[in-house]
Amino acid sequence: MPLCARRSRPGRSVSEHAYRDDDQETPYLRPGRSSRQAESRDSRAMKEPVRHLAGCTATRVAVGAFEKHVEVWDVLVPRCVGAFSTVLDFGGLRLCVDAAGGRCFAGAYRRFGVVGYNVTDGQVLWSRQDIKRVQYISRSVEGHLFVGVEDGPALLIDADDGRTLERLRGIRRVFEADAGTARLLDRSNPVVELASGRSFPVARTTTPGILDVAFGPESFCVSEAGGPTRCLDLENGREIWRYQPPQGEHLLSLAYCPSAVEFMGVSREYERTSEHALLQLGPGERLRRLTTLGRPARAEFCLSGEALVLADGRLLEASTEVCCESFPSSKIPDRECWQGRMGLWMTGTEGGCDG
Repeated sequence: MPLCARRSRPGRSVSEHAYRDDDQETPYLRPGRSSRQAESRDSRAMKEPVRHLAGCTATRVAVGAFEKHVEVWDVLVPRCVGAFSTVLDFGGLRLCVDAAGGRCFAGAYRRFGVVGYNVTDGQVLWSRQDIKRVQYISRSVEGHLFVGVEDGPALLIDADDGRTLERLRGIRRVFEADAGTARLLDRSNPVVELASGRSFPVARTTTPGILDVAFGPESFCVSEAGGPTRCLDLENGREIWRYQPPQGEHLLSLAYCPSAVEFMGVSREYERTSEHALLQLGPGERLRRLTTLGRPARAEFCLSGEALVLADGRLLEASTEVCCESFPSSKIPDRECWQGRMGLWMTGTEGGCDG
């Protein structure tokens, strides 16, 4: 039965979905062993729709199926540079790559915890099965990992060996600027910490919580579930402008696009249509709805905010909504090449992966 057709057990939410092979040893958890040995028994590859995306500041994007199977693609070539089985569980944001795209990290909710993999051969670098109910994994600017868990403190983990460096009590999730100038701690009373040592609170406008944060040179944007997206001064937290989406819509993803010198966002209509759209954010005439995106399962900014990759294989220049063609400095390949290779995500066509 296809993975996308599976259902959680009665009384269990989708985010708590557990693996079916509970009575089997999981070979891709053993440090030093290549997860390709498990992958040889899993021929599904990317015949299922993509359900996970994770970008990095370099040129690589991690792509995950409903569970387990992960591929890492270089968006400049484009080509698949690694494909392997992982502990990846559906739900949450449990897939991450390091800044260079050489290591991949996956998490699970019930069992298996967090595991680090080498992208080129799928080898397990380390395993932390003691971490339960993983909901978020993100990288820190120092090369470590932030791991957010349900009903517990977030953890700062060493990406080299998986050991815990710090327990961040009361913190659900951490959002950091790529330049390391600031970070927002998502807790009951969110706070921004600056590299200078100063900090200031960020008031919530809705109860559900923060969806995403993006940092620019002098300001940052915060989007909230069922609420507005605000741009705040990075020096003191003063509100510069606010975008209030239409009823039943909010912004899932944010990024600062250096070439446009603007913040970008992906909105989703969550009450009726589930339609997504790419927006250029700003006050007054600077606010523009660039293009509609349909209903992709995921959308992720990549190439340091210059591009947007969708779960259906499309790649767009973030500032102009152009799909794969006429990208400045040839950072994005032409439409035919991209769709011919990245279309493997949907079709399951053989070939296209160097790993």
